[in-house]
Amino acid sequence: MSNDATDRPSTFPWPPVLLAGAIGLALGLDWLVIRLPVPFAETDIVHFAAMILLLAGIVLVIWAAVQFRTHQTSIRPDRGSNALVAAGPFAFSRNPIYLGEVLALIGAGVSFNRLWLVLVAPLFAMAVTRLAIEPEEAYLERRFGTAFADYKARVRRWL
Repeated sequence: MSNDATDRPSTFPWPPVLLAGAIGLALGLDWLVIRLPVPFAETDIVHFAAMILLLAGIVLVIWAAVQFRTHQTSIRPDRGSNALVAAGPFAFSRNPIYLGEVLALIGAGVSFNRLWLVLVAPLFAMAVTRLAIEPEEAYLERRFGTAFADYKARVRRWL
């Protein structure tokens, strides 16, 4: 089990940069290229469901952030971890913050009738997997060894 203060998942905070980039790309394409509406987004039931999805994504991010604070470990992806968090939303997803962000992107896209937000969501998920999740998992394996291996065996990466 590594306890070196310089051992961390990344030296750069990729997730917030990727999320801001995805939102910026979507809104830029919407403004500069063409505004793409979401098919069927104007119906009340779809709009309501999308708002629920957006709120669920936000609540999931907040719930996961509270778990980091409760376990007195850093939420920052460029810092080391003091604890392996497996409670709350981490009991059903190893990455509930990123999952919540993807849900929020999709929910916002449909809610605000901006298809580009929906289309960048899988790109964000792929980029965050490659640049953040994979290094974080390698770090957690070094840091927590068997405890992380057991957690990884019982809880899926996304859902």
